[in-house]
Amino acid sequence: MAFVALGFKTLTHTGSIDGTAGSMNAHHSYVTNDDLAAIETANYFDSIWKRLRKGDVIFCSLNLDGTPVYIIKGITSSASTGVVIQDIVIT
Repeated sequence: MAFVALGFKTLTHTGSIDGTAGSMNAHHSYVTNDDLAAIETANYFDSIWKRLRKGDVIFCSLNLDGTPVYIIKGITSSASTGVVIQDIVIT
């Protein structure tokens, strides 16, 4: 399937490493019936690249019309050429 903007919300803006105005990262939420493989395909989040920054976090609730999956993704880059996401590793 494709990204659906209605399922995407910015929850909060967090601090920044250097305290510079405008350099804050954000936590987002995304709910969808798409599965994990779908959101991990290239170009999935590209339509909202201006809302995403390197270091942002997305809390994903996926496959809600089947067996739900919950995962946290991090933004490693976001530009007009594409958005790159990765799994958040918690140890």
